[in-house]
Amino acid sequence: MSILVIGARGNMGRRYGSILTYLGKEWSGVDAEHNRHFVKDVAAKADGVIIATPTDTHASLIHLCADLGKPILCEKPLTKDMGEMSRVAQAVKDHATNLTMVYQYKEIIDPSSIGWTYYNNWSHGKDGLIWDCIQIIGLARSEVTLQEDSPLWRCRINGRKLHIQDMDRAYITMMSKWLRNPGQDIGEIKAIHEKVDAFDREVKRATD
Repeated sequence: MSILVIGARGNMGRRYGSILTYLGKEWSGVDAEHNRHFVKDVAAKADGVIIATPTDTHASLIHLCADLGKPILCEKPLTKDMGEMSRVAQAVKDHATNLTMVYQYKEIIDPSSIGWTYYNNWSHGKDGLIWDCIQIIGLARSEVTLQEDSPLWRCRINGRKLHIQDMDRAYITMMSKWLRNPGQDIGEIKAIHEKVDAFDREVKRATD
């Protein structure tokens, strides 16, 4: 099995390349700056595609690869625009594409647990604190508190305290499962985005 990592030189692309090597899988890499025809040609020869580029390129790359019949694993969020999210969902359905969103915390959280969900770290991604916490908000079953001032990475989801090593192991577990059985319900992915979008709008209203 050969996997194409789009965005291979970035931080997340390097993570996925490292995991694929660790799992003994063959892979190659291209970057978002490459010509789109070239990217599609290379993707067509792979057994699966990982999209690890900036968020504003995710939707266009999913559309580019959707008709190839290859499973796609895409970094989160797929998009921060709910109209675009609907268009991605339709494209995935139209082409019967096996699309999975990176959602590694699901591998270490008991879905029946209930408790406080909390995140605090001084650093977050370019999508902003709320969208960077898409998994945390998506998995939360009660109150969510997000902060950005702790010098240490702190996270609880539904009462479960996480450690940074948990995240590293969860990525490996998620990737192993994706390689064996790719695909996720696009309705679930869309619902997660809608939940985060609603949370984002609520926070903005409260701070206006």
